[in-house]
Amino acid sequence: MTKLITAFFIPKYLAKGLFVFFLLMLVNGISYAQKTTNWTQKPSSSTWESISSDGLVRVECRITGGVSITGNETMGCISNNTYGNPDPAVFGETSLGVSINPLFTGTIAFHFFDAITGDEVFITNPFLNVDKVGTYGLLPLGFITGTNTGVFESTNGTWTNIGNNGDIFQFTNTEFTIDADALLSFNGGECGDNSFYGTGGGTMRMDEAVKSINMDVSVSGLLSLFQEDVEFVISNLIIAEPEIEVTKTVINNFSSPVEAGDSVDYTIKIENTGNVKVTNVDVTDTFKDASGNSIALSTPPNFLSSTMGSLEGTLLPNEVATYTAGHVLTTNEINEGGVINQVSVFADSPYGPDDTDDISDDGDDTDGNLLNDTTDSFFPVPLNDAATVEKNNSVDILVTNNDDFGGNGPNSGAIFIVSTPTNGSVSLNENGSATDPQDDYFSYTPSTDFIGADSFIYGITDARGYTQYATVNITMYTCPNTGIDGILNICLGDSFENADLFASLTGAPDTGGTWTNNFDDTFTYTLTAVAPCTVNATSIVTVIEHDPPNAGGDGTLNICQGETFTNADLFAQLTG
Repeated sequence: MTKLITAFFIPKYLAKGLFVFFLLMLVNGISYAQKTTNWTQKPSSSTWESISSDGLVRVECRITGGVSITGNETMGCISNNTYGNPDPAVFGETSLGVSINPLFTGTIAFHFFDAITGDEVFITNPFLNVDKVGTYGLLPLGFITGTNTGVFESTNGTWTNIGNNGDIFQFTNTEFTIDADALLSFNGGECGDNSFYGTGGGTMRMDEAVKSINMDVSVSGLLSLFQEDVEFVISNLIIAEPEIEVTKTVINNFSSPVEAGDSVDYTIKIENTGNVKVTNVDVTDTFKDASGNSIALSTPPNFLSSTMGSLEGTLLPNEVATYTAGHVLTTNEINEGGVINQVSVFADSPYGPDDTDDISDDGDDTDGNLLNDTTDSFFPVPLNDAATVEKNNSVDILVTNNDDFGGNGPNSGAIFIVSTPTNGSVSLNENGSATDPQDDYFSYTPSTDFIGADSFIYGITDARGYTQYATVNITMYTCPNTGIDGILNICLGDSFENADLFASLTGAPDTGGTWTNNFDDTFTYTLTAVAPCTVNATSIVTVIEHDPPNAGGDGTLNICQGETFTNADLFAQLTG
């Protein structure tokens, strides 16, 4: 049967049909971009395809049942205001004509593919622009008039109407049609006979990213003899590209010096940098000490808020979710020099579970690492030192030899004294390089004649200003004292003992040593060294033999009674 009139989309009243609406801006800054262009038939008569205006998306239209494709048309029945005059404009562009047999139901499906790779893709909130919904006709018997309307029902998601030509265009979140009574009241016609009233059109935006728009279609109304002709343009053809970016920053609540009980507070920002919603956002924390040993956070990541109000686990494009975490430092972590933290985030996109992921960056690009470096809390680790010094001597102590300035590196100042020794004095030597603390050392001098233990505390500072202390313990000692060399004078042929030799030494020698006859009239006194002394102490006594005195032979001095005499008179009487 010859079709009398084909319905089309126009405003209910031209004066009231100019609707302007604002369209959503996508992540990449392109609004309403990319639409279907010219359609070509594939080998199967039930499938036609079109390449998007940017050449990136291929759209296939597949039909079944009472639906047929008439080919390329021009979207121009109603007004560009019906579609909000998007950019690129839909009104006046190439459309796909579709006819629906009123006697049979059918389906229409628009499938989306990557035009380069051929892979099926999701499109972020594609727009289904439709024109010429509704058919008005005049029956030959009694000049009876009637109307038909196509009924289009989404079977794979909901949509939102973002533009139409007035109340005649009827819609829900899963269906659109027209008000047949309104069409009848206009005595309207199809665009082909220059009647612009009584037909409907509009734009339905899919509420989620989809890889196809699937519709069940049928015809409802009084004109069961007349088919429904409509036209479609699919726009906003932007391929869904899920992506997230994770940043983990830290606030170090450190004392001076850093000590057990100090804390670190973490803020985790997860941003949806893609152009499609992601769900089931899962945060996994990896926490280690500075030596790489696994440890556990005191307070694991906890969801705080999101910038667009999404609940935990869901992120809209451009939305940022904030999580917090924290840790209280233990003695072990103090000894290891800090903690290292990083989170891994996985999320589901329309393409599948856990297909969108990222590991956190520390948010500090001044460290020279721009991508995905760990969030570190380092501090220096000085180690205690020990030194020994002989009584009344000084010692240089290279305390930094075993110190670790940590992951932040040393600062540009010197090490410093925290507390001075009790039984001596200490001074800092910068070793000629005031800006390099790694070669600094201390010089310690004990008090006069002091023997025993002494100590002092010093500190080092890293490049971030974090400080740690260590203790230097010093032991003063004395080595064996064999005194000063001596001389033992004896008469020729006299004997002597070790005690005689020892008595010949001066300088308060220590007892307990051994004597050795050198067979050259000398004897060596030795005291064995005891650690920390390393050299045996020795002194030498030289024995000198002297001839004995000669008093001569006995003599007699004869004098008269009453005479005096002198020593010389006595000496003169000796013989020999």
